[in-house]
Amino acid sequence: MKPLNLILAIFILFSCRNNGQKTYKDTSIKINGIEIESRFLQEIEKEAQKDYLTFTKINWRYEEEKELIDTINNGIYFPFVKENRAKKIFNKYHKVLIENGIYLFLKNLDFDDKLNSYYDVTLISAANMFDVIKLMNTNGLNYDVTNEQVVEQMKVWDNLVKFKLVVADEDRIEAKMTSLPTDLDSFVNEIYNFCPDVIEQGYSDIDEMKADYLKNKYFWLWWD
Repeated sequence: MKPLNLILAIFILFSCRNNGQKTYKDTSIKINGIEIESRFLQEIEKEAQKDYLTFTKINWRYEEEKELIDTINNGIYFPFVKENRAKKIFNKYHKVLIENGIYLFLKNLDFDDKLNSYYDVTLISAANMFDVIKLMNTNGLNYDVTNEQVVEQMKVWDNLVKFKLVVADEDRIEAKMTSLPTDLDSFVNEIYNFCPDVIEQGYSDIDEMKADYLKNKYFWLWWD
């Protein structure tokens, strides 16, 4: 076969194998201050069943002069994704995106008229999960718990259970524990003392809270 004919045959074979389907190059793209591989972006869009949105702020707070300031300026999010789908995306992409310098987490817990729960699947540039908590300004101000105290306490608990931050909002944290602490009784009491609403607005008592930790290795904080 002549060289020209050989090249043409290879081209036709390649075209047929594509079968008319759109192909994506495994390249990184920059969007609103983050850099992500296009294949991850397309996969998450498909699984979220939502297009991504960019924002100029995830959260805000007042300065002394009462002007609104952004706590995060860079990133994207997929709005109002049903909870089971949002957490599936977190479990699938959290680790690989961290390795690529992006922190994936869920925020903005919301409900529809049938009380189905939803989150915004959020991707930002952050050094670690404690930076996410700081940037989200998570606090329990109704219990005089500052954002700085939340960050420091979460560092203490991370040394005990090596958790992954799943949800971060202005008044909420949810986290998956890699392991349970040696002294679980002490741990659940520490969480209750730091965030009384885990029982006041959640579990019926300490025993139910402990049983849930044993079963799911998952803890949450919410200052109502």
